[in-house]
Amino acid sequence: MNTTQNFFRRRLQQPGLQKGRVLPKAYRALLTLLLTLTLLACIKSLAEERQRFITRDGLEPDRWASVWLVKTFIDSDAEVLIYPQGASLRGGIRFAVPESPYRRGKNTTAFASLMQGYDIADPGLERMRQIIHAIETLSWGISGTEADAVEQAFRRLQERYGRYDVPVTCYMDFFNRLYRHLQRVDQDLNTRVLAHVTSCDDSVVVADVRHERAAWVSLIPIEQLLEKIRAGKNVVFVDAREEAEFHEVHIPGAIRLQLRDVASADLKIFAEADHVISYCIKDFRGYEVARALAERGVKNVSTMKPHGLSGWKSLGLPVVMPGDDETQKQQQLLHSRLASGAG
Repeated sequence: MNTTQNFFRRRLQQPGLQKGRVLPKAYRALLTLLLTLTLLACIKSLAEERQRFITRDGLEPDRWASVWLVKTFIDSDAEVLIYPQGASLRGGIRFAVPESPYRRGKNTTAFASLMQGYDIADPGLERMRQIIHAIETLSWGISGTEADAVEQAFRRLQERYGRYDVPVTCYMDFFNRLYRHLQRVDQDLNTRVLAHVTSCDDSVVVADVRHERAAWVSLIPIEQLLEKIRAGKNVVFVDAREEAEFHEVHIPGAIRLQLRDVASADLKIFAEADHVISYCIKDFRGYEVARALAERGVKNVSTMKPHGLSGWKSLGLPVVMPGDDETQKQQQLLHSRLASGAG
């Protein structure tokens, strides 16, 4: 029993304060004050409780830039939980996943959705938003740009550690360094600048929590892929993007399959395939779907080089857009060859 309780017990035992009597105004006021202070302390405790942001694991720059944005600009004290693909997300603010308002769409990124949702305005971040947008949503036309340079630097970081083994701190360090460079509006990004961006002091990183080794996914040059198609091989293209992206443009004859659906997908569609090619815009999502299919036992799963739909379109190969005849485009693909010197 604490001091306050002892005080009131002693006072209640005094004459005139027995059970059933009304407490004097002074004691009632003191009791009200104590209850109010206790309530305020509880409210403060709830207010100070850390926010929790939740997403699923992935390889694309948009996802890791969004994680960085949450910790750097939205709430540095927030807890960010990154769950495996397919896991149910509960008990937090979801981002960079389809079931969240802060998600990528046909013409936007999760990074941009977070900036808009949390009303963040910053010149360096705006420049980063444009770069992430170009990497994630533009299927062609960024060669030689800042976005292209950042994409290649991001790929080098993943190649250094292995795509699924990059320490979280290295992703955070990547975007910290990139942001510092982007704040200098008069400085263009180049190979020399980005060489420093991909460095990372991984000695401070705790042991990696991913113990399961990823299935190996090969990379096939598009020229070899076209040779297989002309030779009559059954090549199945798997588009790893969302429905709206698929309907905007896709490779002729491609089927649509997102990473979240691979576990429940009927794999009979791949039974007669000689080769399965998974792709997205730049093959960050395409690689993940290819890996997931390989882990489920699908044979000869690959991604393309140059990467994804962006690489495919850069070589002038046929694609299906709204209003196009899919069958006609498939016939074009059967006879497609790269122009001399392409690839």
